[in-house]
Amino acid sequence: MAKYVIGSAWPYVQSVPHLGNMIGSVLSADVYARYLRLRGHEVVFVSGSDVHGTPIEVEAIQLGVDPQT
Repeated sequence: MAKYVIGSAWPYVQSVPHLGNMIGSVLSADVYARYLRLRGHEVVFVSGSDVHGTPIEVEAIQLGVDPQT
């Protein structure tokens, strides 16, 4: 069987996390990885988060929080 590496987009939280964050960035990749595993393929599914991106810095500044802390 084939080997696959599947990566999903990193979720960006610009306000309160909601279901759309998961659906838009992780769910489809997770479903595909599970499907391939069920078919007997070797799958590595990777994701992550970006807690240092520009949207996080802007949100911190708007909330009056130092982005460095």
